[in-house]
Amino acid sequence: MHPVTLHKWIRQDDIDHGRRPGTATVESAELKAARRRIRELETELAIIKKAAQFLDPATAPHPKGSTR
Repeated sequence: MHPVTLHKWIRQDDIDHGRRPGTATVESAELKAARRRIRELETELAIIKKAAQFLDPATAPHPKGSTR
């Protein structure tokens, strides 16, 4: 095992147990999940906005040949 790997594990353990400042493993996982969910929601919102524009009669293109 490389000494740097062991050092990182010990450092993260110190953070997880409050002996050193930093982001705990659990918090890091929660942040990652929250960011993923935010990206999903932003994508869904963009799709809904495009669908709303498409379905809005005020913004719909007029069919060719229409006289009204």
